[in-house]
Amino acid sequence: TYLKFSIQDIHTSVLNHIDRPDVPWSEHRQLIERLRTKFPSYRGYSVELIFGLPGQTRESWEQSLCELEDFDNLVLNPFLLFSNAPANYDKDYSARNQIVAQPIYSPYTSHMPTRATHVVSTVSYSWLDYVYFTLLSSMVTQQHPMRLIKPRRQLIDMIKQHDDLSNTLDRISAIMLDVHVNRSNFVETWHQINSEFLTKIVEQNPGHWSTNWLAQFERWKNCKGAWHTL
Repeated sequence: TYLKFSIQDIHTSVLNHIDRPDVPWSEHRQLIERLRTKFPSYRGYSVELIFGLPGQTRESWEQSLCELEDFDNLVLNPFLLFSNAPANYDKDYSARNQIVAQPIYSPYTSHMPTRATHVVSTVSYSWLDYVYFTLLSSMVTQQHPMRLIKPRRQLIDMIKQHDDLSNTLDRISAIMLDVHVNRSNFVETWHQINSEFLTKIVEQNPGHWSTNWLAQFERWKNCKGAWHTL
């Protein structure tokens, strides 16, 4: 039903960092534009990225999401520590990249999150950076009105400059690390944190939002605990 380009990251430096050479994003983009020209009525283009890769930073992840703002279908996956991944079995790779992994809840593990082993810190980013990756990814892909806002760069600027960002990351961190939380409580708490943070962004940026968008946002806020509602 759609054409997916699994590029993992738009930065060649990150792909080199993880020993995964590939066709560069610039060539992927040219190919997609050629397809868009040849099939103007087709809209099913999707780009898949992985967050949590060694070499990524807050700035590089922001750049990736902004570069892809003209794609409605983004597939954003966390870097899971699978048994066949070099990060798991290659000690030199793990040491060189300072791989830290642990079982956590994440909204990206599945539609109903389960605890899985994620790479949560590397030589290029910290645990709170990883939480930031997760927050941004949620804002631009999950089923709430924020994903409809363009340009994405302006939205990300609002998020990272917000006075409450640090506190929001701390709260997200706490529930992701909570070994006692169950799936249902995790989803409901995640929705609450997202709702509170987005509400502050909306209220502190009057005039940026259309009446129709505000109505959708109110509807989303009232769907308490419903992760995939709109």
